[in-house]
Amino acid sequence: MSNCPSEAHAPAFDLITQEVIRRYLAHLPPPCPALNTLPVAKSPLYCDKLAQAAFALNAPGFGWHYVKFWLDARLELPSRINQRSIMPMYLHVSRNMLKDRTAQTLELRDPNNAFVSTVLEAYVLCRDLQIPHIAERVSIPADVVQMYYDLFFNVRGRFDEPLYAARIVYPATKLADFQEDGFDPKNIRQNLFRLAHEYGSEALEYELGTRLRTFSPALTEKMANGLEGRIMVNARTVAGWAGLTVRRCLGRFALALVCCKQGAKVARRPVRWATMWPVWGPSELTGRR
Repeated sequence: MSNCPSEAHAPAFDLITQEVIRRYLAHLPPPCPALNTLPVAKSPLYCDKLAQAAFALNAPGFGWHYVKFWLDARLELPSRINQRSIMPMYLHVSRNMLKDRTAQTLELRDPNNAFVSTVLEAYVLCRDLQIPHIAERVSIPADVVQMYYDLFFNVRGRFDEPLYAARIVYPATKLADFQEDGFDPKNIRQNLFRLAHEYGSEALEYELGTRLRTFSPALTEKMANGLEGRIMVNARTVAGWAGLTVRRCLGRFALALVCCKQGAKVARRPVRWATMWPVWGPSELTGRR
């Protein structure tokens, strides 16, 4: 049985929300000569209040930066900072007494675990999964998964902020899809984020290779409808940019839509919009080669 509470029942002080971040920043000492020669001087939090807030409120890894600030400043972390992951990590690292949970969490940051940490970060964007479900899928204790999220990829605490999640999933907005090199098949991390955010765990696990069975009818229908809506919106946008008539542009996209929806019905599997885009991209629509 996991000792990690679900997000729905987690105490308010355990969630690292925007309000909590601002409150924690108020405890940081300002830059001063005594700290300028210490490692903390290189911290992104070692700056004036405005720059400090701008960084902290946009950094998924704020929790770890906060722990590192106090460690590198050689100062005691205030006892009021009793968040479930920040205080334990500070105490264990400062006293050089890494326990299983903290040690395993830091191990996930090792370059050799880059794939595992990427999968963990993609899973947290799946709104259909809770922490225990994610822990089971990656074979990592739930309290380790929770600590990793709190310190290095805080998303669950800020799910109610649409722009925060959008900046992580679509750093260049969806308009990047209209660029000639908008789809980068080598950017595995970002593509997994999009799948998880848009379609949830089933689609993510299919691309990871851990789900070999077909999709549920509900997800198949959702992806087909999502593809239809995206094709229509993208067609109108491309038409405007390329100076084409909407009728001409929509005709080409409609053909792709028919093929994709028919394939989805027969195979009961998602049609990857990303793999279609290079074929039906702006250069093809405008006649440019």
